[in-house]
Amino acid sequence: MYYRGLADISSLRKEYQRHMSSFDKNSKKTQYKMSAGILTKKGFDYFITPAKGFRQILKCEARQMIEKTGKRYEDFKFYKVWE
Repeated sequence: MYYRGLADISSLRKEYQRHMSSFDKNSKKTQYKMSAGILTKKGFDYFITPAKGFRQILKCEARQMIEKTGKRYEDFKFYKVWE
C-alpha cells in the first residue's frame, strides 16, 4: 500500500517528496536528499552507517558501465562493475 500511495496524488506523495527530494527548476531535475548507507543490526537495534566512496551517477553512465562488463542492462537489478 505504501508504494501505491506514492503513485497517487494524495498528501503522502507530497510529504515524501518534501522530505526526500527537491526539484531544481533551472536544470529541471530532481535532487535527492538521501545518501548511501549500510544497515547493520546489533541485538534488537538497527543502525545506518554512512557509506564512503559512493556517488550518484546518471542512468546512461550506469548503463555504459554495465554493458562494458558484457552484461545486459536491466532496471532494478544489482550489478558489480568494479572490485
